[in-house]
Amino acid sequence: MILSQNILAQDKPTALSEIGIHLIPYPQEVNLEGADFILNNHIVIDPNATEKDKFAAHELSNTLHQEYKQQTNITSTAKTNAIILTRKGAPKDIGEEGYHVTVNDQQLSIHAQGEAGLFYGAQTLLQLIQKNASEAPYIKGMEIKDWPDTPQRAAHYDTKHHQDKKEYVKSFIRDLARYKINMLVWEWEDKFAYPSHPEIGAPGAFTMEEMQEFTRYAQQHHVQIVPLVQGLGHVSFILKWPQYAHLREIPASNWEFAPLKMAPMICFLISGKTLLKPLRALNTFILVLMKPLSLGWALNAR
Repeated sequence: MILSQNILAQDKPTALSEIGIHLIPYPQEVNLEGADFILNNHIVIDPNATEKDKFAAHELSNTLHQEYKQQTNITSTAKTNAIILTRKGAPKDIGEEGYHVTVNDQQLSIHAQGEAGLFYGAQTLLQLIQKNASEAPYIKGMEIKDWPDTPQRAAHYDTKHHQDKKEYVKSFIRDLARYKINMLVWEWEDKFAYPSHPEIGAPGAFTMEEMQEFTRYAQQHHVQIVPLVQGLGHVSFILKWPQYAHLREIPASNWEFAPLKMAPMICFLISGKTLLKPLRALNTFILVLMKPLSLGWALNAR
């Protein structure tokens, strides 16, 4: 997984790593200056903050409490010595996913043009916090401008051979969001309980309602779930069943479809009633035609 082209290109310590901060992905611009900001109990948001802006603030507040035992209040009333999350006054060149962080001893402000940028700025803040045994959590004085090099930053989630718990999937989505990964390519196979073909789903396979829940949860964290469906090969989870054995390329192998017979099943798998319904408006999927090891062996294919 490539998290940052910038960090891979570094051949010497970065400005942040030299002061003990290992920020992933590394920002586009970093300037260390000014006095440190001591964490306190105020997070200030815009009076007209959207629901996603409020979510970014609540996620920040919850994580500060969980990881640093820091109690914070979220308010739209101006405060001194506060963390400020605002979509006003952001630089125009950082785009919808960019953010601008400024830190001094009076306040820590995160400016962004878009909802995603504000969320990512708050996630960056969580990686900037330092603490030692005798001091309250603090952030070094600095200025950061950051924006993504690529609009789609994906991680492949392969669950062919295991069934994760619901809480793990949500924690994985949170981890991806913290590192600004905005797409989860999920290889479902039999880990989805297909409503029209329930026998395909493995024990504990996620239901339609659970997949819709994951989709909503991911969207809150600015992550798009994209299901990956195997096409020609990697389809033992279907062809192991006797009622689908006639779709095999050769009778002895449940690994691959016969290309001349696979169309109905593939159409079922990618129909609006199966893969696309959990994703609501995000009508995106990936069909992989991979490893058809016995392709062309069937007599009727010659």
